[in-house]
Amino acid sequence: MSNKKQPASKTKAEKILIRIAWLWPFILIPLCVLLALTNCSFPIKELLFLGCICMVLLPLILSAIASMREKPKIKPRCWKKVFLINLLWLVVLFVSASFASVLLANDAKPVIYLYPKETTEVFS
Repeated sequence: MSNKKQPASKTKAEKILIRIAWLWPFILIPLCVLLALTNCSFPIKELLFLGCICMVLLPLILSAIASMREKPKIKPRCWKKVFLINLLWLVVLFVSASFASVLLANDAKPVIYLYPKETTEVFS
């Protein structure tokens, strides 16, 4: 018989939290890429990226709060795992949005206006 400590089973709340952490970017990343490709108003992009950063920082804050409590519903270890998952997704989000912006920028064609010194007849 071994005296190894068995890992504690996850509560229902922890299982739901982990699932949400893995699934929320599947909605958010395509939205960010779409916003990067379109010419939407600038504050919308900023607010979206700010929300993503909050999704990364929030588990750290909640982990600190859970470690102060005597019997938290969700253990600090689970919050730290969610932080790492969200950090991974944030990196994927920024890489995909910047990649989309680079692709869009390479397809842009310059607009050149030519003003001749003499009048020219143009036929259509």
